[in-house]
Amino acid sequence: MKTVELMFIPSPSIGHLVSMVELAKIFSDRDDRLMIKVFIMKLSFDTKVSAYIESLNSSSITNRIQFIDLPQDEGPSTAFSFTSFIENKKPQIKDIVSKRSQSESGSNSPPIAAFVIDIFCTTMIDVANEFGIPAYIYFTSSAAVLGLMFHLQTLHDDHNQDIAAYKDSDTELVVPSFVNTVPARVLPLGF
Repeated sequence: MKTVELMFIPSPSIGHLVSMVELAKIFSDRDDRLMIKVFIMKLSFDTKVSAYIESLNSSSITNRIQFIDLPQDEGPSTAFSFTSFIENKKPQIKDIVSKRSQSESGSNSPPIAAFVIDIFCTTMIDVANEFGIPAYIYFTSSAAVLGLMFHLQTLHDDHNQDIAAYKDSDTELVVPSFVNTVPARVLPLGF
C-alpha cells in the first residue's frame, strides 16, 4: 500500500478551518495511506484560529495530519481585501510545495496526490495546476445552502429576478434543496 499526501487549503476563518480539519480527520481515520498537510492562513484580528490550532496540537489528533502556519503579512494595510489576502498566500504555498516536491525524489516522502481547496480559496487552483496536481473544491456549508445559492443564481440568470427586491417581501420562495418554503425576507443581503 502506497502512502500519498493531500494538501488542504482552508479559508482563514474559524468556521471554514474547523470544517476542513474535521474532513481531514475523517479521511485519515478511514485510510491509513493518507498523510494530510493543512495550510493555516491567519488574519491578524482573528485569535480563534491560533487557539484552535494550539488545542489540536495538544490533543490526540492523528500524527498523519500536520499543520503548516503560513507567515503573516507584514504591516497593517489601510484597507483589507480578502481576495488579495488569499492571492498573496499563493507564493508561500507554491514555495512550500516546490521544496516538498524537490525533496520527494530523494526521500521517503509520499507523493502529493491532490489539493483540497476551500470554496473561498479557488485562486489556489493555479498552484495545483502549476505542479500538475488535481485540485478539489470543498464547500464547507451544507448541501442545502449550496442548493440555495444555485437556486438564487438561477433566479437571477435565467429568470431576471433581482433577489434584492425580496428584501422586505412576504414572498415564500420554493427552493429545491429545502423541504419547506423559505421566507424571502430572511435571506442574507449578500445573496
